[in-house]
Amino acid sequence: AELRARHDDVRKRAAAVLRDVATLRSEGPRLAVSMLREFASTEYWLRPENQIDIAQGHNNPLVSGELSDEDRKVSVAAAWSAGARVGGVAVIEQIDLVNLVEAKRAFTLTSKAGTEIEGATGALSLPAFTTAFAKVMNVPGHELAYLFMKIDHNSDGFVSWDEFLSFVIQSDKGYEASRVMDQAQLAYKPQPKPRIPEANGHRERVNRILYIASKNHYITTANDGTVRVWDATTLEHLQTTIVGQTWINDVAHLSDPGINKLAVSCTDRTVSFFELTSADLKKRYALYGRMVLLDLPLCLAYWTQGHVPMLGVGDDTGCVSVYDAKQLVQMVSKSGEGRTSLDSSASRRARLYSLKLHSDWVSTLVHVPHLHALLSSGMDATIKLTDLTRQHDVNGDGVLDEDEIFTLHTLRGHTKGVYTLVTLAVGGRQLGVSGSLDRKLLVWNLETGDEMASLEGHRSYVKQVCADEALERLISLASDGEIRVWELATFTCVQVISALGSEILQGCGAICFNPTHKCLVTAAKDITLWQPHKFFVPLDVIRATSLGPKGHKVPLVSVLYSQLYHLAITADEASIICVWDVHTGNQLFRFEHKEAILTCLSFDASLRRLVTGSDDGAVRFFNFSSGEQLRKCTVLTGGALGETRRDEVTAVLHIDEGGQDITVAVGWSRQIWLWSEDPDSLAPFGQAPPPRILSGHTSDILCVGFVAPVWLVTGSYDGEVFLWDLMHCDVKRRFVPATRPHPAISTPKPAKNGARSVGGGASGGGGVGGVG
Repeated sequence: AELRARHDDVRKRAAAVLRDVATLRSEGPRLAVSMLREFASTEYWLRPENQIDIAQGHNNPLVSGELSDEDRKVSVAAAWSAGARVGGVAVIEQIDLVNLVEAKRAFTLTSKAGTEIEGATGALSLPAFTTAFAKVMNVPGHELAYLFMKIDHNSDGFVSWDEFLSFVIQSDKGYEASRVMDQAQLAYKPQPKPRIPEANGHRERVNRILYIASKNHYITTANDGTVRVWDATTLEHLQTTIVGQTWINDVAHLSDPGINKLAVSCTDRTVSFFELTSADLKKRYALYGRMVLLDLPLCLAYWTQGHVPMLGVGDDTGCVSVYDAKQLVQMVSKSGEGRTSLDSSASRRARLYSLKLHSDWVSTLVHVPHLHALLSSGMDATIKLTDLTRQHDVNGDGVLDEDEIFTLHTLRGHTKGVYTLVTLAVGGRQLGVSGSLDRKLLVWNLETGDEMASLEGHRSYVKQVCADEALERLISLASDGEIRVWELATFTCVQVISALGSEILQGCGAICFNPTHKCLVTAAKDITLWQPHKFFVPLDVIRATSLGPKGHKVPLVSVLYSQLYHLAITADEASIICVWDVHTGNQLFRFEHKEAILTCLSFDASLRRLVTGSDDGAVRFFNFSSGEQLRKCTVLTGGALGETRRDEVTAVLHIDEGGQDITVAVGWSRQIWLWSEDPDSLAPFGQAPPPRILSGHTSDILCVGFVAPVWLVTGSYDGEVFLWDLMHCDVKRRFVPATRPHPAISTPKPAKNGARSVGGGASGGGGVGGVG
């Protein structure tokens, strides 16, 4: 009876929350599904058998429980991709319907007797919010503080239930809008590259690309029997190693520090090993040793199990042979120091076991560390996920048959041979993606073995596939050279790069995604780098930064630290403002100061709003968690010929002292502008009333500071410091340097084409770049 009563209470509260959602949401059921797709418990509460009648007064099929199959499919398909967003939205994604019920309790007012007042909700301050929501969500306090800041859009220091629920709803809609806006910016474009002499390229089409992070090198192989090495930063050709008169099937890097070799499998039934550790450049990438196998080695995979480095070799009989990589390399080195091949009978001593997994060729091997398993694909149209920790050789022949192998999942969905595989982790789920001769890409949940989506669009068979986990995207290459980019959040194709008319993609045979440099690499006979336009940088910057720009690409104007939210705020000369989490170093938010070139930054007195100065003479207030402009202060000054002119602001300051709310700006006008916050002002919303103007400096003012209770301090380019009384708006002291290192003249006015002025930000009490 107690459990039934508790269930009824939660059900009642859930119905109330969903009514609130329905009241706030007016865009219709489709967007409502999109908003509630993160709430894991929503489907349970909307089941007809739970008898929650919340459809009275509106005909929203979501909250009446009448979800269509398509709506449910959209909801389920999108739910697994949660958890990748940053900042406050990542915290919101942990909220399901039951959490919302608990959240509303935090806002509910209580009587003096301690009982809840039905339907009455209040507002929470920052300490109350973090205390209450620490019980609802298991997240650090600084993340809750940042969430509070995002919800408190007007920066009044309080969050109400309506504000919180509106933010939950709008966060999803805002994410969807920003995702659509970013599509063009995230389209891959080819990077400029130096001209590569024809002699340095492969004679045949490249079939494999491998990035070696420790060397910052790209390795390419082709059917001309050569391995070529390229500098990953400049794309300069470094070396060509001849494997033999044979076709190369696959390549793998044995990255263990005690091994550090390159393994190459060929159609002459050999696996060759090449040196990577030699200090002698002539011996680096030289042949170290070679072993001969009875069967044709088609694919390779390297991994570490425990402390044992392992090499997997898939062959044309459907078997995967697993070797102790360190022992195998030692045996190869003893066989004539690379001059004599290790025969198949000798190499068996290093073989741990052989898995009979497929009835046809093994096309790809991928190790899945999270599951301690090996994912393999075959031309028999199957994919197998094999547990590597539970193998038992019953008859002791070293070959594990089907009844001796512990298979986690056998994935069937393709109608023809599976040609390529890739794995990735998205939203805490381990996914696999397969490409086949049937021209389809299938997305699998490797933990459950379920097929999640089928991606169709290629007109020829899928040759290779790679993944950009950071952007949750897949990149697939078809045999006709066409490249398609797929978004995992919606399972849709967001970009098609056609090989028709493209010299770069003519004959493209391999692709690779470099997570270090965040770029796509394609190869026909030489290599080309592709990056989203959002991350596109010139070649000279590529050389300087190794293709890894994050945040800003131009010099910074200002850096601030928020002790209230433990965030860093940076701004650059391109008027880009970035918000950083100092605990993780991650960029949480980024927005553009659009109306004018940004010149200086400061916090307001509450430390909740960002105050900016710009080259148009205006001061603006922003919510730096959302980029929303809250207020604008501006003044026009007359030019030398009577024209209207705006003077650049070099420092800004916000003062809240003794009931006075004052915004201060200084700059090239040589004047001090003071805007007072007047609740009874008739100025339009977001616009400040006309300022008071203080004059006295004869040179450009570069910095400003405040000393409570009434003292304002300003410093100018000629070295003079003025002490002002804000109560009477007059100068109390003037400090003139005994010697002037610079002439007492104004700062030269550069053109408005991006040149910067000398100057810093505001400081209260002698901060860097200010006056105390």
